Amino acid sequence: MKIKLIIVLLFCLLKITASVNAQIKIETLNDKFNLTPYAQKYGVDQPVFQGNRPVFSNNWEKPNRKGLSKGPTEEGSWYRLILTSEKEAQKVLYFNYSLIPTLELWVLSSGGDSIHYYGGTSSPVHLKSLGISDKGYSYVLNFDEGDEKIIYFRMEGQGWPIHSEVFLFDVTSFLESNQHEFYIISFLRAVVITLLSIGFLIGVLTRQPVFLFYALTFSAGILFAECEVGLFIDIFKDQYHDANYIMRHFFNLVYILSLVYFYNLFIPEQRFFKKFLSWFNPLFLVFSVVSIVSLIASKNPVVVYVNFISIVIISWVSFGFSTVILYKKRKFSLLSKYLFWVQISRVVIIAIFVTLPHMGLIQRSSYTDYVYYIFIVYESIVYFYLLLKRSITIYNEKIELKKAMLEKHKLYSKAVLEGQEKERNRIGRELHDSIGGNLALFNKSDTSMSQEAKNLLTNTMDSIRNLSHELISPSFHHISFKESIIDLVSKYNSDKQKVIVQFHDWPVIKNKETQHHCFRIIQELIHNAEKHSQASTVFIQFFGNDDEIGNIYYEDNGIGFDPQTVKGGIGLNNIDFRSASIGAKLTIESSVKGTIVKIEHISLKKEVSK
Repeated sequence: MKIKLIIVLLFCLLKITASVNAQIKIETLNDKFNLTPYAQKYGVDQPVFQGNRPVFSNNWEKPNRKGLSKGPTEEGSWYRLILTSEKEAQKVLYFNYSLIPTLELWVLSSGGDSIHYYGGTSSPVHLKSLGISDKGYSYVLNFDEGDEKIIYFRMEGQGWPIHSEVFLFDVTSFLESNQHEFYIISFLRAVVITLLSIGFLIGVLTRQPVFLFYALTFSAGILFAECEVGLFIDIFKDQYHDANYIMRHFFNLVYILSLVYFYNLFIPEQRFFKKFLSWFNPLFLVFSVVSIVSLIASKNPVVVYVNFISIVIISWVSFGFSTVILYKKRKFSLLSKYLFWVQISRVVIIAIFVTLPHMGLIQRSSYTDYVYYIFIVYESIVYFYLLLKRSITIYNEKIELKKAMLEKHKLYSKAVLEGQEKERNRIGRELHDSIGGNLALFNKSDTSMSQEAKNLLTNTMDSIRNLSHELISPSFHHISFKESIIDLVSKYNSDKQKVIVQFHDWPVIKNKETQHHCFRIIQELIHNAEKHSQASTVFIQFFGNDDEIGNIYYEDNGIGFDPQTVKGGIGLNNIDFRSASIGAKLTIESSVKGTIVKIEHISLKKEVSK
């Protein structure tokens, strides 16, 4: 019996509290006060109108502490607030969500005055906000001494979700709050736009699609957030009041698809995403076209509701599959692991601050607009860092691959040149010792030979001797590298072709292999000039420095050649191989006015850098 009595007393206390909460004294409130928990919901669909004033029966429910967030299926309900003031005062009644298709407001004063306002995005006349905020609707309440105001309001979504909260501000606090909010969001906008611009610029310069999809994804994200705060309501004015909803829907579609492609391009292995996109792309394309056309063509709440629910399902399908794929890849790639945890945070934020409030399951937080921008800034910074990290990793891998390829090229060149040198030395010795010796013996033994034949034989022996000397590698034991080059040049100097050689701070080369390759390169260049270029002047310069790095510059005034046409020639290949073997950079420039060959960054140290 006592327990039942306690329960009845508690029930009565709650009823009394609810009835007390129905009337609010504004003197007891802060400069900014949330009235949402005190709004009483009318239990019957519509009031009865007498004249131009609504008349409600006493069928008001107790204040709903969960708030006023309504899903897309709910029709507009009437709510009541009762405000009293013991002295003259001016307050601002503020609805902090701009995407309310229908907002009907009645203000009844105890003196008998009544004011009716029909606003919302579908109204030909919008409620005018004070200050610089376009994120909601406000109305100035002027209280007389002892005045009581009963406020009836109705919000209808027409197939869209609505979730406005109702606040009571002092006028000064309202203006300051709007300005403060404007500065914060402007700063967050500037950060996101800066990062997106950098990402887009990097994408254009590097031609990496992942940077372009990064910029596209978060551009769509921030534009979706701008639509959520009603940026385009005033831009499109009254005749295009539905454009903000359609643009929000469109940017949501772009965000979903570009985010999937961003992940597809970001992770190293794309097999799973390709399977997902093979069926998701056509489904998404059909849905996008049908949904946008239907939203433009029809204002029917059922059509709007179906489209809204459909895009929620589509978005969560993309989020779900992306999360599963990233979860599978997280063990094989550190970047995929980072992406997975960022994706988890996205799913949680979107569920709490977007999906659940939009479905009317929880109250939309008054900080949701901040959360949109803060999360976009967070994501754009994290992804920008990961993109740079990925790009640096790829760049370093390319550098290492290039080094490995150069090393293989050096080893290959060295093997080819060593084989060539051995064969040249063998042929040179064979010419000198065997053929040259036999011709010399024949010249001495045959006394009946005519003088003309002897001269021809002597010239042949000289040619064989010179050829064998050219084929046999110089030893550089008895003469220096400089002297060997000067001696080589003197053999090619003639009346038709003048060869000039100069040395500038060229040190003594300690590495025999480097001496040999440099000698052979010059020999090949001079030989080609004599045989093909028709040059009258050949100019060769050797430059050295304190870092034991050398450069060789060759120039002639011949007829030139096309390096691409003769790229596979033995002579040029040999020069290329030898340059690679000594770690040098080979550059060939040729035209009808002559040829320039640069062999730069030659390592003159004892060991050639590899």
